[in-house]
Amino acid sequence: MLIKTSFDDETVVLPDTPPPPPPLPVESQSEAPALVEIWIYDDPNEALMLVERHPPNRSVAPPPPPPLDEAPMLEDIWLHDDPDEAPMLVEWHPPDGSVAPPPPPPFGAPMLEEIWLYDEPVPPPPVEPRDESPVVILHGVPVDPPHVESPDEAQDFDAIVSALASRHLGEVQLTFSWWRMHHDTEYSRNRLTGHLTEGIEHEDIDILDYLLQQGVPFTLRQIEPAIRKKSISMLDMFLRHGWDINEPESWSTPPLLRRALSNEDLIMYFLRNGADPNARCAILDITPLSYALVSASLSTIQLLFDHGGSVHCGQLLHYAAMRESEDRLRVYEILLQKGSRSRLNTLLYADDQKSMNMMCDTPRGTPLHRAAQQGYVDVVKFLLESGCDPAIRDTRGETALDWAEYYGHCTVMEVLQRVTPLQD
Repeated sequence: MLIKTSFDDETVVLPDTPPPPPPLPVESQSEAPALVEIWIYDDPNEALMLVERHPPNRSVAPPPPPPLDEAPMLEDIWLHDDPDEAPMLVEWHPPDGSVAPPPPPPFGAPMLEEIWLYDEPVPPPPVEPRDESPVVILHGVPVDPPHVESPDEAQDFDAIVSALASRHLGEVQLTFSWWRMHHDTEYSRNRLTGHLTEGIEHEDIDILDYLLQQGVPFTLRQIEPAIRKKSISMLDMFLRHGWDINEPESWSTPPLLRRALSNEDLIMYFLRNGADPNARCAILDITPLSYALVSASLSTIQLLFDHGGSVHCGQLLHYAAMRESEDRLRVYEILLQKGSRSRLNTLLYADDQKSMNMMCDTPRGTPLHRAAQQGYVDVVKFLLESGCDPAIRDTRGETALDWAEYYGHCTVMEVLQRVTPLQD
């Protein structure tokens, strides 16, 4: 029986009872050719079976083992581990004992594990034609190459766009059915998403409902115009087709309830359909209630609290400091009445690890820091009287006084200088 070891760049053939082949000298271990395949021969001209392998460092995962009664394991194949030598097949013996096992190699030569001998002849794998199309890697993951649109596909897609512009349901159905028979792909359906906006602006609900039934996807961007137009019928349509009303807009923007804060009837529609005032962004701890504290009416703020709003979500004390209207102190009174006094000296996002990880390089202070940044003397005085500590420093070691000085709020500086301990 002959053994043939195939390397990346050359082949070595061993007779039945060989001494080990001489090592192949290389300049360094990193240049040693990798062992690719081991073929077992009964006849020099006919391959009988293929042995699969993986190296002992586990850099290549082992193949799944075949049934034991079909593929006996080939044992005791050793590799030299000398940096000055190429990897070398030393000895082998079959598990039935027909060939005596060799003595162990010198200490330090790792064993090549998980080598399976298949009973049935396996032809060499065919050489597949090389795919010359470009491979796009996004965040380390291969993605599909860009879609190349044929002239016919482009013409039929333009026909759908024209039908949508006509605002005639029958024409849309006819052209879409033809396009779907010949060019329906995920890529093309995603292209149609952008053309939903025109139908939303015209409130062509029948056409929009038909397209959504046919699998054209939509995003939160298509729902925004429906909120702006206060169209309950369109919002109902999106809910029927799977809109998650608490889906955040982005990593730093909470769900669409924040876009309804100027209209209490629309807010009630959202709340009746499951909107959560505490639903946060994908990453940052910012909620629709956070936005309400900045600009919504007091009645809207109370409405959100009545429907589950919590002072323990959304960094509310920090966002209230950015409220411009004259009733901002009343907002702080509401927050303190609802149990947020214990958070007066908490740094922004200090109680939310996900937010801190994202904003680790951003200066983050207490609500007093934020009020000093805004220059609101009344809020600064209120927070001091309520228990804010002016000596607390932000994540960069600065006090609220430092913030007021940096942003040029002299009146706030005068207030804080009277209560802030002198720095060393």
